[in-house]
Amino acid sequence: MDQEGFRKYLTDKEQPIPEEEIIENTKMVEKFERFIKQFGKTLETVTEVEFNKFSKVLIKEGTNTYPNYAALSRYANFIENHDLYLPILGILDGSEVMNVLHDRLREHVGEEKRDKILSKEDLPPLGMPDAEKMKVTQEIVKRMEKILDPSDCKKVLADVAHGLPRDFRKGEREK
Repeated sequence: MDQEGFRKYLTDKEQPIPEEEIIENTKMVEKFERFIKQFGKTLETVTEVEFNKFSKVLIKEGTNTYPNYAALSRYANFIENHDLYLPILGILDGSEVMNVLHDRLREHVGEEKRDKILSKEDLPPLGMPDAEKMKVTQEIVKRMEKILDPSDCKKVLADVAHGLPRDFRKGEREK
């Protein structure tokens, strides 16, 4: 790991990362680096395959937090490892979708139906690999189709929009 280069990368930004966060970011990247050595990989050569294995470790440990994934994404971007950066970005970008769906189900069909479709315990953890997340999503959609009428399904899904404010696309819808 290029600690000094990473530190410079984090502090030379328009909005520099605070020192405490740099220390934590560095610790997470070092932990990941130790993990991937068992696969004969370096931070420059690691891919989504090894990242997904590490993510499962973080989930098991309960350390699958947004700041930890952000640390890994920052380092991947710093060293321009797009095979690592893109899957991390995918996790961060889509992390709220199921939580928003959970909320929208409650708003549209009530807690009882929501819990039959997507209980709090069924929410996928942050860091779940996309392939597994797709299976969970398919199961949830099947439950929605079974429990809800088509118009309710459409309303709920149309209202999810990744947690964007409801009036975000108002102008688009009015066209």
